[in-house]
Amino acid sequence: MDSGISLPSPTESSTRLPEGHKLKPLALSALPSLPQAIRAHPRSELQRRNSPLSSVDLQSFSPRSPCFPPSSPQSPTGAAPAVQRASTWPMKTKVDGPIVVIEEVQETKGEVKKVEKKEEKTYTLTLLTTHPLTDNASKLSLHLPTSSTSPPANITLFPTLPAGKSAQIKGHLSLLSDKIKAFELSTGAPAKTHTGQILLSVSQGEREIRRLFVSLRTNWWTLLNAEDRAYQGVGWSLFNDKDDIDVGSIDGLERAIGETGEVKGWATGLCLWKRGDEGWVVEKEFGFMRDDRMVDRSLRARVRNIMSASADMYVV
Repeated sequence: MDSGISLPSPTESSTRLPEGHKLKPLALSALPSLPQAIRAHPRSELQRRNSPLSSVDLQSFSPRSPCFPPSSPQSPTGAAPAVQRASTWPMKTKVDGPIVVIEEVQETKGEVKKVEKKEEKTYTLTLLTTHPLTDNASKLSLHLPTSSTSPPANITLFPTLPAGKSAQIKGHLSLLSDKIKAFELSTGAPAKTHTGQILLSVSQGEREIRRLFVSLRTNWWTLLNAEDRAYQGVGWSLFNDKDDIDVGSIDGLERAIGETGEVKGWATGLCLWKRGDEGWVVEKEFGFMRDDRMVDRSLRARVRNIMSASADMYVV
């Protein structure tokens, strides 16, 4: 195909100009755009301008494929549509299929705390006492069905010891109980703690119980919660001021305490309890060293009488 561009012949390109004559270079802006980077000779450029094809658009003969705008009616059929990009934010991705949303169910703090309380097991440490004191506390507890969280008819020292530290707790109780001697106890008047618990207080032996509590608290400080670290006073639990108790039951309790009077006995050791499905179960007992004064005085009097009678038989 004739592009309308005539290249100079070798003879013409080799023709020499007269001496003293030089061609004036053409400005680049005066030259038309060429399809290829071809160096045109001045004579061939003049011939091209004078040819009848000079009015033809040379860009149509470019080896490159024409580029039409997307909305141009001259776009060839079958050509791929132009891609128009717009900068939008935030970017949105189109999903052809159904969108599946995965929701994670998060438990509230209240539900988590409830689960922890159910899973966490605790021990309750009480003071072992002789039968007169235990029987008296049991009779008094019959007058008031309470919601106490401690074993009935016992003096509670620590209500919520962590069961996960049972080895450390039991080991320390074993060493301590072997060094403590049993001491005397006696009942006192009803008293109220700052937590609202009504107790039958301890009259004789309260100082020894306080010293025992402080010794255990010092060694278990990192294991105890705020409730166990506070000394609330000791005694046999009767009821809580939040319990729904009628006035008649309280009057009956006061009469029973007045009729019984002061009850004396001994503190013989420590007892570790755990709460089971059927109630309170003894985990382990730790006995104190026996005191010689724990022998019944009536028995001592009888032995003394026998000894004196036998001595009189040998008197001449």
